Amino acid sequence: MSTSAATPPVSVGVIGLGTTGGRAAAALAATGRTVFGHDIDEAARARAAARGVTVVAGSAALARAADVILLSLPEPADVLSVVDERVQPTPTILGKSG
Repeated sequence: MSTSAATPPVSVGVIGLGTTGGRAAAALAATGRTVFGHDIDEAARARAAARGVTVVAGSAALARAADVILLSLPEPADVLSVVDERVQPTPTILGKSG
């Protein structure tokens, strides 16, 4: 029995729209899914927008808009910086409520 008809579409946010994140965001957008994206690089944002990604002003706006967030960042320190900046006191990470 399929439950996909009863499941609302999930919007996806991608932080990091470079080579890997940009391709992932574009592929998700091509399926008709709502995709929000953010990158510090203006050219990466422009490429993503041209591929159907809704570019938002920052990671906070992306976190408010998206149901699921993917990080595609070059260094572990970059990931930690975004997570430290955006995680609330009781986050839900990997399906575990905190």
